[in-house]
Amino acid sequence: MPLVNYASLARFTGYIDTLGVKCHGIQFTTTGQGIAEISFGEGKDKTATVSSVINQFTKMELSEVYRIPVHSMATSEIKFTLTYPNGKKTKGVQHILTHYTLRNYRFEK
Repeated sequence: MPLVNYASLARFTGYIDTLGVKCHGIQFTTTGQGIAEISFGEGKDKTATVSSVINQFTKMELSEVYRIPVHSMATSEIKFTLTYPNGKKTKGVQHILTHYTLRNYRFEK
C-alpha cells in the first residue's frame, strides 16, 4: 500500500488586476515523501520499492467575481529511488512545469 506524508502552506498575496479581471493572488507550497512497493510476483524477492521526495510550488490568480482560476503556474520536482529485489538502486528526477490561462468563460444562469 502506498504511503505519502506531506505538508502544505497557502498564502494570500493580495488583490491584482489581470487584464481587466480583478483577482485574488494565491500561492501554495507543498513538500512530502512517499513510498510504494511494486510486485513482480509472489514473495519479497519479487518486490521492488519506490521512494520519493516531492516539492511543488503553485501561483494562481482566482477571479474575484466567478471564483475560478484565470491563470496558474505550477512547478514540481520529484526525486525518486527505485530499489530492486536484489538490492540494486536506481535514482531519478522528474520535473513538471504547467501553465494555465483561461481564454474564454461563458457563464449561463
